[in-house]
Amino acid sequence: MEFPKPPKFVDESKESIPVEMYTISGFEEANTDKYLRNKDQDELIEKVAEVAEVAEDSRRDPNILIREYFAQDSPELWIKAAGMISWAPEEERALLIRESFAKDNPEVWIKAVEMIYRAPEEERALLIRESFAKDNPEVWIKAVEMIYRAPEEERALLIRESFAKDNPGVWTKAVEMISWAPEEERALLIRESFAKDNPEVWIEAVEMIYRAPEEERALLIRESFAKDNPEVWIKAVEMISWAPKEEQDSLRREVSKKIREVFAKDNPGVWIKAAGMIYRAPEEERALLIREVFEKGMGEEIIKPPLYNNSKIDGKTFRREKFKKTGSGTTLIGGSLKDKIITRHIKPEAFLSWQRLYEDYNLWKKNGFDYVPIEPIQSYKLGKDNLVDVHSGVLDLSLRSWQKITSLFTQEFYIQRKDILAVLDSVDIKHGHTHHDGNFILRFFRDENGKPDITKVPRLYLIDFDQAVSSGK
Repeated sequence: MEFPKPPKFVDESKESIPVEMYTISGFEEANTDKYLRNKDQDELIEKVAEVAEVAEDSRRDPNILIREYFAQDSPELWIKAAGMISWAPEEERALLIRESFAKDNPEVWIKAVEMIYRAPEEERALLIRESFAKDNPEVWIKAVEMIYRAPEEERALLIRESFAKDNPGVWTKAVEMISWAPEEERALLIRESFAKDNPEVWIEAVEMIYRAPEEERALLIRESFAKDNPEVWIKAVEMISWAPKEEQDSLRREVSKKIREVFAKDNPGVWIKAAGMIYRAPEEERALLIREVFEKGMGEEIIKPPLYNNSKIDGKTFRREKFKKTGSGTTLIGGSLKDKIITRHIKPEAFLSWQRLYEDYNLWKKNGFDYVPIEPIQSYKLGKDNLVDVHSGVLDLSLRSWQKITSLFTQEFYIQRKDILAVLDSVDIKHGHTHHDGNFILRFFRDENGKPDITKVPRLYLIDFDQAVSSGK
């Protein structure tokens, strides 16, 4: 019969451990020299015990218990007591928050501030102000987060009191509270934010413009444009659709001026930011602005695909990362393959339709194409879950994204798109995603330096065949 192995011990105290105390009949003799404590497990166990202690404490009168904790010379118990204030009767909570403030410990103050919304509503504004009296920016920021819990008529004044603090973190958090101020106060509060010498605060304030009264929005956007900061302009451009309809054309013309103002600067970094505003310029201006972007050698920034947005993939480290999207499962690849290769994971029957279209160059040639307008297959193999792992080439942005920026090449793309779909119909292949233009992808021609060439019409490719089906032979 096999018995469990006995515990092993290490004598950290150097005292003799009575082995017989740990010897169990039928087991090997306990080994006191090899026992190792698991500190990680000890900490987990202590936390569970602490939760159990709080659960046991919760059966007692919260008022008595909280004050018992406050009476101890233990910051840990004070913090615990402050976190239990919501258990006390509502009429006692404001007093208990103030008792927490009386402790000389910022962590206790922060925990108490988090309880302000549990206090009676008529007490909250005063408790926020008492928090502001603490000489601790972290406490101020936590207090600002409570402003929307204060009575509405107090909120604008509390935001202004936040602005009086000499701390940009507090200002930024206060700007986030503007949407909770009375509507008639919001435009003025945004302007007060603009008075701060801090671009991050300006950007947060611009994002509040849609919360201002509609008749104030256009003027606030123009005041944003007056800031010498392209990132502020970009945020302001996003607000144009919230301005009164009769003001939007005029604001779009101002966008064109700001873009050209940036292009006049000898600063490629801000050229990229300006390019991001083109989609809000007047439609008749966009093609010319796009050409200026390409002339400055920044075309790559306009046409890059969104694959790597919000991704940790870079061009230095070889790594793989799942791409979050609908359609086929996709894995991004880093290192030297970034911007060149991705891996799609699709069902074999869909892959066969893709492969058939990609390999049949004569089909495309017979239909007037001088290239195969299908997502390029680099290599493939059957992978896990009986899906085909396909390494395919990375192209440029989608037709849908391009059309949001400019109408340049619209007619040419319409013809290419129609001709591609006609060929699919002729061989009875249904792609499954051609109802929108997100799966028609551009590929610009490149010059001898690898820069995209705006003087040539880009080619159109159909990608993402995960739902493709074929009834042809």
